[in-house]
Amino acid sequence: MSLNLIDTHVHLDDDRLRGEVEAVVQRAEEAGVKRMICIATTAASAQRGIEYSERYPSVYASVGIHPNNAVEAHESDWEKVLDMVMTPKVVALGETGIHLVDDRHRGMAGGFCCHGIPSVQAG
Repeated sequence: MSLNLIDTHVHLDDDRLRGEVEAVVQRAEEAGVKRMICIATTAASAQRGIEYSERYPSVYASVGIHPNNAVEAHESDWEKVLDMVMTPKVVALGETGIHLVDDRHRGMAGGFCCHGIPSVQAG
């Protein structure tokens, strides 16, 4: 029996994978992973995820800003995320939410709300 697995949370843009992404994607496909969703943590990582989705047929992207990065995000970062929402292989908005593990959550509510606007606009 062949499995059709979907990995819903990959970070192909992680610096530790630099130069290894093609091999990582190939190994995942060989192991039965049919689709991967590259999760964004910043506007820049969302752009890299889109680039990977354009390069590899099995890779899709999310766009968004991770709660731990929301405090440092500039208004222009949110605008970039909004511009990327309708990119063909973007299938999710986020990584989003409010992490309550430490004091970094204090600035996250604004980021959480900023993800809601493009999700409504994208339909």
